[in-house]
Amino acid sequence: MTTVNSAQFNKLTAVQNGKSYQGFDASGSVQWCTPTFHKFGLCIGATAVDGELALVLAAKSPFGTHSKTFKVTKDVNFDWSPFPVVKFVLEVDNFKSSGGYLSYKLTVKIGVRVPVLGWKYVSYDKDFHIKENTSLEAVPEVSDSDLSMLMAMSN
Repeated sequence: MTTVNSAQFNKLTAVQNGKSYQGFDASGSVQWCTPTFHKFGLCIGATAVDGELALVLAAKSPFGTHSKTFKVTKDVNFDWSPFPVVKFVLEVDNFKSSGGYLSYKLTVKIGVRVPVLGWKYVSYDKDFHIKENTSLEAVPEVSDSDLSMLMAMSN
């Protein structure tokens, strides 16, 4: 099992009524990449917020890189085929959210269509235990005067 401390945090600044406030957090994601299979690979970014998992998939190939985001709230299986000759089969199992942590097992199967032989697959799996970021807050809309104050403070 891999324990991951929810990546990086960036400080955001909010200005209201002529005062500057810091401490709004924006979380980066945890990332894991599979080894390549016939020059195809998959990188998965995962962010856990309030019991939900956002998976950002980035398929890497000789044809370029394509990405897609999926929201996961329970055990699920799905296919994603960003190219006609490759297919990614993903399984999220043992999805649990408790005590401020979200854990799950991710299985990734990379399939490549080989002429005459058909689809050939290789499988990778990884256990994740991610600290949930429940402190994400939206910065309230900034007025023109507050924006002017923020710009003056940044110089």
